Amino acid sequence: MDVYIPAGIHASQNEDIFHVIVEVNSNQYSRPSIELSYHLRTSSYGIYDECRDRGRGDLGVEGKLCICSLPHSSTPSRQWHLDPPKVFGKVTAVVSLNELLFIYERRAKHGIVLEASCDIYENTKHAFEVVVFVKHKKNVVSSKDFPLKIVIKSGMMLFLDVFYQLDVSKIWDLEYEVSYMQIE
Repeated sequence: MDVYIPAGIHASQNEDIFHVIVEVNSNQYSRPSIELSYHLRTSSYGIYDECRDRGRGDLGVEGKLCICSLPHSSTPSRQWHLDPPKVFGKVTAVVSLNELLFIYERRAKHGIVLEASCDIYENTKHAFEVVVFVKHKKNVVSSKDFPLKIVIKSGMMLFLDVFYQLDVSKIWDLEYEVSYMQIE
């Protein structure tokens, strides 16, 4: 399938285009697994290779998959929560857990995407353990096991999970809770 994503503010084209093949394995007794088995960027990506964060090689993001709308700045402050982007036309709800830690929820007709960010404040470094608990779910599956535990450090924005409707002919419902603990 081809995936079209609005291009970043530093790109000369209007959208970034990727050709992807995903493998979905499922049965009625377990959660479906989705694996990206092939990807090819068909739009230009050189500008993103220059602006991607080199200090995050451990996250496993290949340069050809990068998209970026972050303004370039000489200050290390990243405050995504001040102006969260619309993704696929969906407004992002931002929940502040404290002055540095934020949860982003994008709710769509058939599911929810969760992300988290940790701001940098006056060049200080922080790290938090974030735990997501599912309190109630109906006709919804997720891409990860719960409770979900991640560590997020200053300046990072991370994907947490996606919850999607299992049977589109039935109503879905989800209630989750997020807790955190500062570890650095």
